This record gives sequence, C-alpha cells and structure tokens, in this order.
Amino acid sequence: MYSVGRSRCVERGFGRLIGVVTLMGLALSVVATAQIRDIERGGGLDRPFVRARTRIVAKPKPVKPVKPVKPKANGSKPVPVVDEDPESISISPEATKRYEAGRRAYEKGNFETAVTEFEAAIRLESRYVDALIDLGDAYFDMSDVENAADSYKRALVVDKKNIDARNRVGRASFARRDYDEALRQYTEVLKISPDDPEAIYNIALTYKGLKRYSDAIPYFEKAIAARQGPFPQARVNLSRSYFESGKRDEAEAAARQAISEIGAESQASATAWYALATALNGKPDLPGATDALQKAISVCKDCPNDEQSRYFLSLAQILESRGLRTQAADAYERFVLLAPFMPDHQIQEFRAKIAKLRAEPS
Repeated sequence: MYSVGRSRCVERGFGRLIGVVTLMGLALSVVATAQIRDIERGGGLDRPFVRARTRIVAKPKPVKPVKPVKPKANGSKPVPVVDEDPESISISPEATKRYEAGRRAYEKGNFETAVTEFEAAIRLESRYVDALIDLGDAYFDMSDVENAADSYKRALVVDKKNIDARNRVGRASFARRDYDEALRQYTEVLKISPDDPEAIYNIALTYKGLKRYSDAIPYFEKAIAARQGPFPQARVNLSRSYFESGKRDEAEAAARQAISEIGAESQASATAWYALATALNGKPDLPGATDALQKAISVCKDCPNDEQSRYFLSLAQILESRGLRTQAADAYERFVLLAPFMPDHQIQEFRAKIAKLRAEPS
C-alpha cells in the first residue's frame, strides 16, 4: 500500500500524463507533440556526456619552494607566498594508498566503500584533487547529487582550471535541472578549452533542456563534427531540436542517420525510431510514424517496462487518431500493463477508453 505522500506524488505525475493524453487526442496528432523523455540516469539520451579521466595518482614529492615577496615599505618582515599550483601539492603514501583502494572499489561498483576510501584520502590531504573528483563521481552514481556537486566544487577550489571538475559540476547542475548553472559551468570550460568536445555537447543538451532549441542546434552540429565518427545520441537530440524549430525534413534526416549509425535492429536504436516517428508525424506522415513506433517497440522488447510503455502509449494515440480503433485499444492495453505506478482511478479511465474503442471497431 502506498503512503499518502507517495500516492499524491504519483497522482500529480500521472495527472499531468492524462492531461497530455486528452489534449493530444483532441488534436488528433499525438506524436507531434510528444517529447522524447528526459532520462537523467541509466544512459538516457539527455544525460550529459562525461568522458573518462586520465588518472595519474600523484606520488609523494616535495612542495615547490616558497617565493618571498619584497619587503613592505614600512620595513616589516617579508611574507612568504606559497605556490598554489595543484601540481606542487605533496600527496602522502597513505593518502595515495587509500585513494587507490577507493578506485578499486569504485570500478567494482562498490560505491559506498569507494566513498569511505576517498574520504579517508581527503582527510589525509584535503587538496587531493583526484580524490575529490572521484568522491563526487561515487556520490553521483549513488544518486546523491548534492554531495557530488559539493565534492566537485571543493576540487575547483584547489584547481580552478580543472576541466574534469567543472564539467562534472555542470553535470550535477543538469541533473538538478538547474540548467542556467549548468550552462554557466560548461561555458567556463570553453573559456579554458574552446574545443572541449564534452562541454560543446553538454551545452547543446542544456539549451535543449531550456527549450532553446535554435541555440542547441549549432552546438549539436559542432559536437557531431568534432566526434569525427558515429554520434547517434547527438543526432537523436539534434532531430528533436530540429523538430521543435519547425525543420521537419532536417529532423527526419537526423533521426534516420542516427538509426544508420546505431543499426536498425539494435535495441539502442529505439529512441532513434521514436525520434523518427515524431518527425514523420509532424509532416504529417501518420502511416510512416506508425511504422517507426512499431519498430521502436520491436527492437525494445527487452527494455525496461517504463521505456516500452511510452512507445505503446504514443502508438495507441496515433492509431486512434487514424481511426484504427481496435489496434489502438490493443496498444492501450499494453501501455496499462507496462506503465509503472498507475493509480487505480487512472487505470479505470484507460479501461473505459479501451472498452469504448472496442465497442466501436474500426
């Protein structure tokens, strides 16, 4: 039995879904207004890209000599100035040992142990940048975005020009849907490294999150050009941005290119087929959109239920708009079976809709 608080959250979430479904049905054009679902974790298309870091565990080394300043005019004693270069920080063997233990745990997916080891290394050397960044990564993979962001920001205090840390602050901000802060962080990266491919792609995603699709398009295009190879994730998002900017032909072409790069029969191509369905319906090409959705369902038969459910919902709606009532009823049935956390009263509403469709066959 759900708690009252959880039930209310669920009802609010699916209340919005029902509202969208109603509006789409009235417009008789469902997929055209459907949005590619934002999945913040689990490899979703809108998850910011984070490249693997080259980690070189610092060996113990002496701190660079301090540099004395000129005597003050009043004749007071010169004040030594410590070189703040992060490379000058001496890392003790014990701190290095704990960091390496944390890395081993992290690579095995033992994130709690990794956190313990990274924190131990940081207690021994509070300016241990690699440990701070990896601590943030461990927290992020545990869905603790707040502590992850705090760790990345602590790394930036030590090394303001650390691109890895700043990109990760952007990722944490994106995960919290603080798109303005994410954009600021990624823009700062480009000031340091103008051609940084990670920041370029993530700026495009952030503009898309802000629904500034015309601003996102050139960044997606630049990210694809910089990759110099297949980049289907960027092409799917580019397709959506083209679609929202009214460029239907470009949206279709980008989705088809994504399918080609992934492979038409690959499970990973499901989102590309969905993007193609959106573009085709906007032209409008309802039969083509139907075929694309059916292909998404076919290749995604082993996907998580919530992902399959959105394809069945879109398919049901577009079949209904085409007057194919029996087929629409079948698709709605599959949606109800697969959709997670559906409140009873909304299940009943869908059941009533399915019964009505079956009572008046196409």
